Amino acid sequence: MTEAQTVLAVNRYYYKAWRAGKELFPQMMPEYAQLINGIGHPKALALQVDADLGSDATNGLASITTTEGTDNVDITEDVLLAGITDLNNVFAPNNDRFIVFSPASQASLFKVESLKNSLYNATVGSIGGDMGLGYAGSFLGMQAWSSGNLAAGTNGKKNAIFQREAIAYAEQLSVMTDKSTNIQDGNYEQFITFMTCGFIKVKDNHAALVLGK
Repeated sequence: MTEAQTVLAVNRYYYKAWRAGKELFPQMMPEYAQLINGIGHPKALALQVDADLGSDATNGLASITTTEGTDNVDITEDVLLAGITDLNNVFAPNNDRFIVFSPASQASLFKVESLKNSLYNATVGSIGGDMGLGYAGSFLGMQAWSSGNLAAGTNGKKNAIFQREAIAYAEQLSVMTDKSTNIQDGNYEQFITFMTCGFIKVKDNHAALVLGK
């Protein structure tokens, strides 16, 4: 038995910053800074992490080598089942399975009769907001998300089915906001929202690319 070591480098630094003259703050609507620092910029960082995880061709979803489906063609139920079978063939755990698809591929799945109820339920406000932006319900034993940040194929998008162990993700610093005063450039109040994280593909065979629109 040979023991191997996988190194997950926390080498990604994301930030959003803004500043304004202190004389402007009395003129702002009371919640303006809180909306930017508490909602807007954290969401922007999350979307950038989402984009990198989806498009990174070395350690992200775009690096997965098993492929099902056809570029720029509607995803069918048979294609989904083939992706699930890929995971079953290597005994990937049945729990913590996910599918992420582009909005166009999500529309393709609305054409699959057996999935319509699950997908329509996700569009009528029956799912709690705590699941996060883009959550599209669950079907075939997978939690589903729609994302506009997936890697492009030749003409379509690279959707993916995967089990949690496929890619390891770690945050050293979760989203934080810091405030300071800048008198060198003027009397500014400045804010920065930032985080550090990293990810690495660990089990390539615990995932399958699903080509589609």
